Amino acid sequence: ADMSKNQDDNFLLSPIRNEQGEHYDSRIYEQQENPKMPKDADANGAYNIARKGIIMYEHIKQWVADGKEKSDLDLFISDEEWDLWSVDRKQWSEKMKVFASQKAKKENVKQKK
Repeated sequence: ADMSKNQDDNFLLSPIRNEQGEHYDSRIYEQQENPKMPKDADANGAYNIARKGIIMYEHIKQWVADGKEKSDLDLFISDEEWDLWSVDRKQWSEKMKVFASQKAKKENVKQKK
């Protein structure tokens, strides 16, 4: 572990601008007891890794439901899936057969061409 780092290095700075043209900077929220936005980069990272674990578990459940075909399980979480899971769980569930299957993903790409 790098001991030269201190808690001052543990902040989030987003490259994306909001409607006012400002970048998100978690240091604004550091002194707040119960901030409405993340203030700790490490905690935020751990939280999102756990959320991705939940999605991977759903992929495994779908793979089992589809008959556990050898080498078809796909645990990769695309940006499209992550965004859909975050915003519209119903639509995400409807696309789960594609998200969880390597073969279904390949077929889906062929159909879009």
